[in-house]
Amino acid sequence: MLDFTRCVFGVDQVLPIVRRRGDTSWLIGKLLAAVDRAGTQARASDDAPAADLRPASEQQIHAAITRVYDNADRTGEKPPNIRELPGLVQQDLRETGHAASGNRIMRLAEAKQHADRRRKPGATLASEKRKADFTK
Repeated sequence: MLDFTRCVFGVDQVLPIVRRRGDTSWLIGKLLAAVDRAGTQARASDDAPAADLRPASEQQIHAAITRVYDNADRTGEKPPNIRELPGLVQQDLRETGHAASGNRIMRLAEAKQHADRRRKPGATLASEKRKADFTK
């Protein structure tokens, strides 16, 4: 069953629907004005416009998730958590001309092959560093 508390939608995903529906509420108007002032935030700022991107298959999303975690391992960075992952995976997919929703990416990232690569919930790197400094 889908847990709606875990759904994350970006402005770039919502605005095309709002514009197509012609929503004119005051809050949506403020949002549209802010995005228009920001310039390319509402449009895909990458090489390929969103309309030219093909939907990614599950295999392509799994491969992109693996590449993101491999990159974090290679650079020595903290592996992205489940909320940080969609943006990085979407960026990776755009490079190959594909797209996937953040919700779909997070759902597929819960697979054991990817879950084992993330830090476990609880202690943060900062708290672990403080403990290590305290024991010196």
